[in-house]
Amino acid sequence: MGRILLAALDERQMAEDDPEMSTVLTGFFYELLKRHPDRMAAWAGETVKLRSPRLKNLVLTLYPAAGGALGRMIFEPIAAAHPELGVPPPLKALEAKQLEQTLAGGAEGPWGGWSASGNPAYARALLRQSLAPASGEAALVRRMVLRRMVVDRTGTDAELLAITREFFQAASPDELDDFFKMVPTDERERILGKELACAISGFLTLTIGILAGHILVSLFVLPMETFGETAVKSQLSELVGKIIIFGFSGALWAMLGMLLSTVTMNTYMAYAAPFILYYVLIILQERYARDVFMLNPQNYLTLTGTWPFGGWSAGITMAVLLIGAMLGFYVIAQDHLRDDNARKAIRTLFRQRSISLEKPFHPAHDIPMLNDLRQVRSVVHYNFRMWRGNARVLLTFALAFILCFLLSDKAASFAYDMGTTMQAFEPFAWTFGDANSVLLISLLLVLLFVDMPFLGAGVPYYLVRMKRRTWLTGQAIYISLATVLYIVFIFAATSIICMGNSFIGNMWSETAAILGYSGAGKAVALPALVKTLELSRPYECASTILLLMLLYTLVMVFLTLYVNIKRGKSAGIAAAFAFSLFGFLLNPQLFKQIFELPDELLYKANVAVGWLSPLNQATYHMHNFGYDLLPRLWQTYVIFGLAIVLLFIFTLRALRKYNFHFLGGDQ
Repeated sequence: MGRILLAALDERQMAEDDPEMSTVLTGFFYELLKRHPDRMAAWAGETVKLRSPRLKNLVLTLYPAAGGALGRMIFEPIAAAHPELGVPPPLKALEAKQLEQTLAGGAEGPWGGWSASGNPAYARALLRQSLAPASGEAALVRRMVLRRMVVDRTGTDAELLAITREFFQAASPDELDDFFKMVPTDERERILGKELACAISGFLTLTIGILAGHILVSLFVLPMETFGETAVKSQLSELVGKIIIFGFSGALWAMLGMLLSTVTMNTYMAYAAPFILYYVLIILQERYARDVFMLNPQNYLTLTGTWPFGGWSAGITMAVLLIGAMLGFYVIAQDHLRDDNARKAIRTLFRQRSISLEKPFHPAHDIPMLNDLRQVRSVVHYNFRMWRGNARVLLTFALAFILCFLLSDKAASFAYDMGTTMQAFEPFAWTFGDANSVLLISLLLVLLFVDMPFLGAGVPYYLVRMKRRTWLTGQAIYISLATVLYIVFIFAATSIICMGNSFIGNMWSETAAILGYSGAGKAVALPALVKTLELSRPYECASTILLLMLLYTLVMVFLTLYVNIKRGKSAGIAAAFAFSLFGFLLNPQLFKQIFELPDELLYKANVAVGWLSPLNQATYHMHNFGYDLLPRLWQTYVIFGLAIVLLFIFTLRALRKYNFHFLGGDQ
């Protein structure tokens, strides 16, 4: 914050257009010197770099006035090293006291011009300026100035009160929080207040939910009077125990969400991170470490496992973890506040690529086709470079990993219960041989492409140097490669999650035989059909399912891109969901229930749906393997391929009339 104020002072002093604001900022810098003496030496180095000698004189006199002996130690070497500045002696005690009175209550003096009581017209102008759009450090400085003006001096002028009310109506909760707490509270108190508010909110959320559920069940479900001589056992102690355990659990996950959102500087991570971490721990415990029951967060709530002191052990463990999360947040938040409140994006945490300027420059040969290919490659590379540190991309793949665990849990649990092993690719085949699993995993891809057509800060640079057709080709290749990467990740994640109980040989396992030939597959809703086992091998089956999923998701993504270019971003997302809903509703079982079809007509409905529904065409067992009228695999490949090519051609035509709107930053 000190560097920001010095930069703002330098700009104001050089422009000579707002001396009152320069006075205000100088006053705040004086307060910062008093609050953070440990930063004086660093800020002094920035002070001597100021361009205006008169401003440099003025600011240097603040160090001994605000910092006492330490300030004089910093001030005297600077005054001796810069005699050309004519640095005056430090402020006298009377002037320093007058300065403090001015900052605290509007006394007249060399700093009193900014007082609202002394100059209400300027105060109104300053308040209007603070309502102007701003972001980052500039917004923080404005809120600090506005708070100083409003809290102490609002009642002096009716118009000032009206402008203040306008600010409160337009401000966000975070702005109001900073407005009231940033200046008057201590850094440690502010961080502790944030931690306690988060932990108490998480605790009360589950506690109130349990109490409300217990009251409703007691009033409307449980009998009001019991008959018989058997005494009814009191549930009060059990209820109190559950409240404590679930409350600590809510406080812990809320604190972890705030901690991870602070680390990544992304608000949405506060919602997604607890959910992701919760299921990642369950995956690790159920798939790789079944004996380590304390790794599974569900066991803390159900008290599954060997707890020495019962519920007390689980409660104490969660309390220790909560304290650890609070200490971690305290350290990170303190670092953010001391770093001049700089909010760094995730990509700044990674090592930046170094560019060498020593290599000689060789201009490329001017061959039109090669130039187009290089331009396409640059567009693809630019879009993938935006993945670096992008929280939305990380969130998409993390949720996909958890979804793979949830979808493959039936197959893995069945093998574990039966005491048998699986082939490494069988979990993928059983899981995504089902249309509903393909539907869910493809819908999650919308989150990755929600910002299509990817109008980042570099797009204007590309559009003035290449044709629209070339730019769109780069976008299409990027979408295709990103979809391939996503589907391969799904395949790898499903295999890795179940690798603890699998083998790599290209043969069906005993689990597959039980699922296919005993009818157990229908009981656990796994599509282990006999024709799948008899007419293919695991490698062939998994690769075919992988290709079907890829083509289906590519059709959905290119449809989203076309509607996005044609009708807008919201319409593109709606088109993706409508495409998925169309395939979901074309279900022969649904037709049988709605139209009460007899079994003779169910086969015809099944064949018709197999051809008409893109989701059923992406389902492996809904194909012709030699003895029915369903589409063959090569026919599905041709249909999906033609659909992708046609959608790309339609998108090229729609791009001619597309109006680009740039937001001035990377999305």
